[in-house]
Amino acid sequence: LHDLFQLQAQIARKMLAGPGADDMVEHQRLLAGWQDTRDRREAALTLRIPELAIERASRYVEVSEVARLLPTDSALVEFARVTAPESGSAAIPLTEDHYMVFMLLAGAPEGSALVPLGPAQAIDDVILRFRALASGQSADDMLRHETASRRLRELVFDPLLPHLDERQHLLISPDGALQFVPFALLKTDEGGYLIDNYRIDYLSSGRDLVQFSSPRQDPLDPIVVADPDFDLAGTTDSVSAGGPFRRSVGFSVEGKFLKWRLQVEPWFGPNALKGRVRRIRSPQILHMATHGFVDEPTPGPRYLAQELVAGGSQSIGQNWWYPVDNPLLHSGL
Repeated sequence: LHDLFQLQAQIARKMLAGPGADDMVEHQRLLAGWQDTRDRREAALTLRIPELAIERASRYVEVSEVARLLPTDSALVEFARVTAPESGSAAIPLTEDHYMVFMLLAGAPEGSALVPLGPAQAIDDVILRFRALASGQSADDMLRHETASRRLRELVFDPLLPHLDERQHLLISPDGALQFVPFALLKTDEGGYLIDNYRIDYLSSGRDLVQFSSPRQDPLDPIVVADPDFDLAGTTDSVSAGGPFRRSVGFSVEGKFLKWRLQVEPWFGPNALKGRVRRIRSPQILHMATHGFVDEPTPGPRYLAQELVAGGSQSIGQNWWYPVDNPLLHSGL
């Protein structure tokens, strides 16, 4: 399992770095070889780790299967910040980053649609203004925030309306700066909010529905990890990518409170180890009280490969071209 984790990290680093000095053909050949090795190792482990079998099943899922698993009368709304690679052809030629939306209606894979929203920079600028004005206290700030909210709704939500077929339960998978947008709180022209007319839930991807629908083993008791010892002798984990860190008394207080609240024995200090956490299998609750960090993204283009989907027999999760700017990919605990 450790070798599999290392190989997955190696693949992720290569995908984030992009082709570099290699040409695109060599880049893809190298990734394909590593992914084939990963798949074979995973296949050997699935009989012993049921959760791994579920994850593998959801990696390459048919559009028709996602449509079947969507809640009744709902719609999947997957945003993507898209760009063409620096060299080679793209399914949709672009001269600058754009936002697009893949839409899928419950029970209707034939009704899938790809909706362009326009240049990403223009949308990101409105998001930045919307967020900056949210903390304003004056009447003028509040008015300008409402104006930015309506403009943002016009840019990222109104173009979806012709494709929703009056569905009011939306499962949204945001990307780029849209990950910081509370869609439910976007203003309508009538003075209300989208939440007045829609039920909005969030997914990281439509593929999550496969995992949610799969039977799982009974969860273990809650596990609390708090106040790790960053100076623990004999380990290589005391300085992480975001470190070095110093211990904080607040994490210890938090862990002791949860000991009482959840009636469990937390893992403190030298017992709060990364290797021990990675061996956990399906706890009912996993609570980690420690530092978080966000690293600066590596400069330059970073691409993941996928391919546009439009039919019920095609797969989600393969061959798009878009830059990886999800801040979660540069953060950790």
